[in-house]
Amino acid sequence: MVQKRRSTAIRKQQIIDAARKLIIKKGSEHLTVRAMAKEVQLTEAAIYRHFKSKREILSFLMNHIMDTMLHDLEHTATESLPSLDTIDQALKHHLSEIEQRKGMSFQIIAEIISLGDKKLNKEVYEKLNAYIDRIKY
Repeated sequence: MVQKRRSTAIRKQQIIDAARKLIIKKGSEHLTVRAMAKEVQLTEAAIYRHFKSKREILSFLMNHIMDTMLHDLEHTATESLPSLDTIDQALKHHLSEIEQRKGMSFQIIAEIISLGDKKLNKEVYEKLNAYIDRIKY
């Protein structure tokens, strides 16, 4: 069950990928550190070496998703394009990503919100507002 030692960045990515996969399969309410450990073939203790809690894993996952969306928006925005063209290109890009991933990023964010964790919900709210503000300006 235990794999060879890998870098923290690689392990964190494996853990959030497992969390993403499990949320899509079973929903966030059934996400456990034990299930993530099994998915990544690590011990629960190894998971806790990289993340303090399930909340921290979900926060890291949500930030990863939102940062990717913001990065995609930044990549789409150029000074040569008027604002409406930028928005149009960004939305088309995101819709393409949604089609490819079958809306999984939004499902994961919705699942995180559905847990009712005020701290996580505040983080989601702030990230979504940053995304909306970036589209506006």
